[in-house]
Amino acid sequence: MSQRILVIGWDGAEPSIISQLTAAGRLKNLATLARQGSQRWIDSTVRAESSIAWTTFATGADPGLHGIFGFTRQIEGSYQTELNNTTHVSLPFFWETLGAHGKRVGILNMPMSYPVRPVNGWFVSGLMTPGNNAVFTCPAELGARLLSEGYVIDADAMTNTGEQKGFYAQRMLQQVSARTQTALNLLSSQAWDFGAVIYTELDRLQHFFWADMDTAHPSHEKEGAYAHVIHDHYDALDHELGLLLNITTPDDLVIVVSDHGFGPISQRFNVNAWLAREGFLRFQHNSGELGLAAAKVMSALRHNRIAKTVKKSLFGDQWLIEGVRKRTHLDQINWQQTKAWFCETGGIRINLKGREPQGIVEPDQYDALVDAIMDGLLQLKEPATQLPVIRQVNKRAQLYKGGAVSQAPDIIAAGFRDDGNSRRNAALHSHNENRRNELFSTSSPYTGDHADKAICVSNHAMPVSVNALHEVTDWIMQTAIGTPHAGDITMPPRLVSPADPQLANEEDLLLRKRLKDLGYLD
Repeated sequence: MSQRILVIGWDGAEPSIISQLTAAGRLKNLATLARQGSQRWIDSTVRAESSIAWTTFATGADPGLHGIFGFTRQIEGSYQTELNNTTHVSLPFFWETLGAHGKRVGILNMPMSYPVRPVNGWFVSGLMTPGNNAVFTCPAELGARLLSEGYVIDADAMTNTGEQKGFYAQRMLQQVSARTQTALNLLSSQAWDFGAVIYTELDRLQHFFWADMDTAHPSHEKEGAYAHVIHDHYDALDHELGLLLNITTPDDLVIVVSDHGFGPISQRFNVNAWLAREGFLRFQHNSGELGLAAAKVMSALRHNRIAKTVKKSLFGDQWLIEGVRKRTHLDQINWQQTKAWFCETGGIRINLKGREPQGIVEPDQYDALVDAIMDGLLQLKEPATQLPVIRQVNKRAQLYKGGAVSQAPDIIAAGFRDDGNSRRNAALHSHNENRRNELFSTSSPYTGDHADKAICVSNHAMPVSVNALHEVTDWIMQTAIGTPHAGDITMPPRLVSPADPQLANEEDLLLRKRLKDLGYLD
């Protein structure tokens, strides 16, 4: 087919805000697109996290098939984790399938796409790219050109800059405008059949500015100077949409899609503290206090010349403070007396004998233990409201199907999201760095977090089958090459090669810090 397809990704775009703004006569380009075709709220992934959601979109497949269940994965035979990247995705991305069918692609700022795979056309990776020294484009020489033009690979968290909120919000607007110009330059200079540009700045703003907008949030400041920031950013995205529409024709299929929505939070629920209280996890005696003290000392010594000299002998190439923190968190757990723990892979793992290095749970005890933990979570009440903390809890086999299910956490839970009562909403975290036994703590500086409904808007009628993120991919594939199936069927699985590039320690720690600044890792 000769019809071109252009996807504009608004990371974190919340359907209810879009409805509110379009009803007020704003977002005119998006509203026009919807009038020409259709608009629908669609399901994101369970655990509406960008790592899972964008990989699900990129493969058109269930996480049980593509193997990405969070930003990190458990290292086999270890309690440690490693960051996920494209070498861990065994399926082809759908644009690779399009390329195999002779379609030329041009994709800008795709999250979870580093290291970059070859494409028929050009490609620029986004979130989870380590930095400017990485090869983040295909062809590789495109990266040098973009950097010479001042291109910014990703949007940092506000806590990573130390700048005032107003300046940060303005910088995010500037990045959006610059990203559009890069997209226009690339898409206008080369032929393409499938194009995509992803904007991630909105996600960052909503994490840090939600309370400024939300009058019901406990952190909301009356007469606040930043109450308009989030809505203004939606307006800016709509303006950029208009510019991108100028390079399309009425016959082109244009899709605006988000990976997940957004809503208010005010608390963290520290799952390991609850597991310890219920007797499923045991901390080492005084290890929390000792670990925290050690971390504080190492932080003070981080820039000390002598400390730098002994850095490698203690922690290899890792930054001193991060090396201490990474070790003390896991070292706080007494594995010989722990049946389950909440890990940064995004769920609860059972300390199963024969699978975990120091597993104590017998295989015939597994099901009863999982059921007991799930029942306990569903019965848990938030202290102030006495309302449930957990909205949904599932065994991994209930959520996922495919050969990668064994890599998922054993139990996946989702907290409540009540847009009218942010005091009820808690993000799930593994621990509180300062008080390991504290079940609930403030979510500050984050006042907004991901929600499980996404938005899809198009200038063409949307098939009735499109009700979830991966079904948007089916629609793209059906339109482009006449089959709704993406990489899990049309191409053989991609086998990970030992020669695939791995992150260096410094790159790993840099990315972990970025994820921590966004509240995605503890």
